[in-house]
Amino acid sequence: MLRTTFLAWAALTPLLNAQDSQEDFFGLDKIWDIHIELEREDWVQMYPQGDSTATRLFGRFPYRIGNVTIGTQRLEDVGIRMKGNATFMANGGTLKKSLKLDFNREDSEQKFLGMGKLNLQCNALDATQIKEAVSYQIYRDCGVVAGRTCFARVFLTLRGELEEAYVGLYTVVEQVDQRFAKRTLGSGGLILKPQGETLAYLGEQWNEDYDNSYFPKSKVSEELAQPIIETAALFDEPSDEAFVAGIEEVMDVERFLKYTAVTTLLINTDSPLTVPDNYYLVVPQDTKKVTIVPWDMNWSMGAYGYITQTPTVELSVMRPTRKEVFRRVLGQAQFKERYRELVAEYIAGPCSAEALTAAIHRAHATVEDALAEEEMRIEAIMSAEPELGGQPSRMPVLQPREGDDLLGLLEFVEAREKSVLDQLAGKSEGVTAPNLWGPNDRTPRGSSLRDLLREGAAPSESASTLDRQGVESVITTSFAAVDADHSESLDENEMTAVLRRQWQSAPRRSRREQDPSADRARRALNQIDADADSMVSAEEWQAGIEALLRFWDRDMDRRWSRRELGLGEGR
Repeated sequence: MLRTTFLAWAALTPLLNAQDSQEDFFGLDKIWDIHIELEREDWVQMYPQGDSTATRLFGRFPYRIGNVTIGTQRLEDVGIRMKGNATFMANGGTLKKSLKLDFNREDSEQKFLGMGKLNLQCNALDATQIKEAVSYQIYRDCGVVAGRTCFARVFLTLRGELEEAYVGLYTVVEQVDQRFAKRTLGSGGLILKPQGETLAYLGEQWNEDYDNSYFPKSKVSEELAQPIIETAALFDEPSDEAFVAGIEEVMDVERFLKYTAVTTLLINTDSPLTVPDNYYLVVPQDTKKVTIVPWDMNWSMGAYGYITQTPTVELSVMRPTRKEVFRRVLGQAQFKERYRELVAEYIAGPCSAEALTAAIHRAHATVEDALAEEEMRIEAIMSAEPELGGQPSRMPVLQPREGDDLLGLLEFVEAREKSVLDQLAGKSEGVTAPNLWGPNDRTPRGSSLRDLLREGAAPSESASTLDRQGVESVITTSFAAVDADHSESLDENEMTAVLRRQWQSAPRRSRREQDPSADRARRALNQIDADADSMVSAEEWQAGIEALLRFWDRDMDRRWSRRELGLGEGR
């Protein structure tokens, strides 16, 4: 059993002992002591139940109640839970876990400096332990709505097991909630934390599919859900003219362009540039326009590229991603011009090597002593028994990498500035990041309809690439193949039957345990049932598939490979 008391802070930089306001609390030059007290059994029960990789990655973390002291302020009966996906796995076998503190979970009146929640990010996978805080600062300096941060030395007491065990340096991140929305956007509103296809259109009315893709963090009202639905519908709109005419009515395009510019300049590719999560969407009550908010940046500043073997320094400025949402916006002349102006403004200002170097040095000076102390005590932090620390990660991508240090970070910002300036001067084009979750997202947009289209596919021995005429032939034959009762219309049961047959014939290793066929059929029907009569006519089928062809044309050559259409490989 590990019993230890860690004291002796005389060698460290004097700590701030009191805070009077949020402005006093946050900042790159602020570091606090945070003490967390829990029962040992409560800590153990904070782990997701089950030992599978999926559970460790996506399991829900239960809250337990403990006491927290921040600086000199003690708060009792605070909700505490673990958090994270890859970071949670990376720190397996250690006591250093990312945590969420919910101050008013038990007492609705209890707050810390007016805040209901705070996030303690454990800085896993970032040896410098400053990338997240510096990145948030740069987003804010560029006018992007983003959370505030500071640093903390975190101590853990598990009664009967540990007493004030130092578990390391953390980045404290402001919670995206109603208070955040009021402070940054002028009013509260709808808050979503999506996971899945970016801005997926899932029907004309908010439904369970939206809940399971957008994951609301506040109450969903019809009034504030409508801008999300209309924005998603516009991204499905094949006409660029209609898209441009409507998008600024429902989405804050200027904020989207700013977010995209900073995300690209910082090479923050562990974001919707390549993955289906790590951002919030907020619809303020005042403007009712969809606003994107960055989140989770311990892999910012090129770090995610090293791990995924995607662009690090040479990421393209004007074509940073293949994700359809970003390509669609940057593909419109007026938005593209404004985006280029923002990139030029930022690389000469907050995103310049000079500005980033200053922010890096400022943050490093704040945490330098705490980093040294963590290194001295790393054995105690890392030697937690499995019940307290979880199972150690053996995934190579979650191990420390060479060059992930202060010098490497300073070299990165110099190299990135040079690459951006060369691209703006026309000397190079940069490299577009791949999508890590399918042609447009985790799954292709309209994937259920694409699978139904397979029913009309020609044998795999036929041409490997289809022109528009060939695709139209597949559209016609697939409609007839799905129309089991030959009624010249498709209903949900017919679609379900086809999708279920495909699901049952898939290799067991690629099958989900729960049959998704009925849900997928319902989603497909809602997507193309233009007159909402719960039936799909041949004309609705044709129009619905044609609207999706642009999204499936991954290389934009106006021809469709069998792979792009999900038909399998031809000769």
